[in-house]
Amino acid sequence: MAKKRSDNQNHHNNRLAWLEAFESLANDVLSAEEDATAAQIQILVKNWYENTRFQENPETDETIQQAMLCLTSEVMADIPERFFQVLSQTVDDEEVSRWIYSILMMGRFFEQSLQEGRLNDLSNDL
Repeated sequence: MAKKRSDNQNHHNNRLAWLEAFESLANDVLSAEEDATAAQIQILVKNWYENTRFQENPETDETIQQAMLCLTSEVMADIPERFFQVLSQTVDDEEVSRWIYSILMMGRFFEQSLQEGRLNDLSNDL
């Protein structure tokens, strides 16, 4: 009886080793595909960003600008104190505010580009 249990255990261990090897191979293949996709997306986004940041900002409704300024104030109020202290040692509050506003607006422009199909290659991948 002990021999039969031992044979079953060996069979089970061999089966698990095979499955683990297969799972490892599958994970390696998926990881490589994800890395390639991430690299392609990074290139598309980088090109979009480089082209967009030097263009004149699209016209934005005054109400939207006001809302974005309010959001900027909320984000500034939510900056962790330690981080804010480091920032305020090198730049003034107004400069931090302009930087946050520009990040928020860039996010808005990015979303608009996705919705308008200007990043079709990217939106198809997401």
